[in-house]
Amino acid sequence: MTLSDIQAASGSTTTYRAYGHAMAAQNGLLITAPLALVDGRLTALVDACPVQWQQAVAVLHTPVGDVVSLESSDWRESTREFLRSLGDAWRVGFACELKAVVFERVDGLRVGMAAQRALRSGMVGL
Repeated sequence: MTLSDIQAASGSTTTYRAYGHAMAAQNGLLITAPLALVDGRLTALVDACPVQWQQAVAVLHTPVGDVVSLESSDWRESTREFLRSLGDAWRVGFACELKAVVFERVDGLRVGMAAQRALRSGMVGL
């Protein structure tokens, strides 16, 4: 994954370096990739966090469970398409304090998404 991939996925023009990860954020979405996962030069990274530190730490440390089916009717179609564009085999966790869903790929890429954006029914149960 390159910095351009992260920027394109998030819709952000800036990628940051914080907590050993490349991060990009926009409107209820935070993408984090371990620096070891990022291909290419890292000199374009801004040494800062794109969200409040509590949000970043919650996305990085929220426990995730088993692989989730993107075919579930719980997810918005836009969530399914977004995650499919980034790969397969997503595990899911819930950051209740943020009212957010955290998705993680096996390689460590994480996506924190506001529950209202991710779930068809908004924040039911969070």
